[in-house]
Amino acid sequence: MAEPTNKHKLVDLGIYSKVPGQSMFSLAELFAAGLTVLWLVVVGLFYLLSDRTGSETSLESLRLAMTFIAIFMPIVLIWIAAVLAKNSNVMKNESERLQSAINAMRHSYLEQQQGSHVMKPTMERKLEEIAAAQ
Repeated sequence: MAEPTNKHKLVDLGIYSKVPGQSMFSLAELFAAGLTVLWLVVVGLFYLLSDRTGSETSLESLRLAMTFIAIFMPIVLIWIAAVLAKNSNVMKNESERLQSAINAMRHSYLEQQQGSHVMKPTMERKLEEIAAAQ
């Protein structure tokens, strides 16, 4: 018994297709990954080289929470900026595609209108001939 072949065929979307040569990661994401690694290295070096001569206090949990915020808040901000940059680029590409689609529709409409003006006198003449024949 032969198995059915369910191979997915790529559909050509014309102007709506993805730009060829576009990588999976954008420049903003690569930059954000680099900044994240750099930040973590700087924080790690800071804690390795810092002097830990302090007394245990009741505020140790607050100090720990503030330390986590100080470490991870810049990373969060870096990735928010990267996502916003990528979304901005996607919106720019989409607006270019939309503009080209609108231009194509406008061109088609103008061609249709020019074609109907050429046909209008001949259609009117034929209608007059039909009316005269009756």
